[in-house]
Amino acid sequence: MRNKHLIQIYPAYFDVKRSRRTGRRVPKSIAVQRPMLEELKIIADVLKLDYEVDTEAKHPASWWDEYPGRLVVKQVDQADQKVEKAKLVVKFAKYLVAVKKKKKEKEDLKERQQHHAKGQQSHKKYQKPAKR
Repeated sequence: MRNKHLIQIYPAYFDVKRSRRTGRRVPKSIAVQRPMLEELKIIADVLKLDYEVDTEAKHPASWWDEYPGRLVVKQVDQADQKVEKAKLVVKFAKYLVAVKKKKKEKEDLKERQQHHAKGQQSHKKYQKPAKR
């Protein structure tokens, strides 16, 4: 029997490539590409939610999906307020956009640093040897 005090959150809810029929629950304007369970765990920690991770579960509408997992969140938060699933999913989506943006910025910075270091090495080949 299903526990009515638990909210299940799948990464599929936030995937921009999915249709509403195959599991997306947020508007495309706040959906992201390839949402991952690890990112959802980060957001749940930021929101200070009481949750469990089920790494084997798959969204029922896409059981063949290569990105399994779900968060099982208690419906009551620290202030003993009942949390609505729809509002919680939208809140997750907004944080997920920020997490993805920050992750992309870090990757871009790392790539620029590697490119810069590679350029420095190639310039050393063409420098004249020092005179003695």
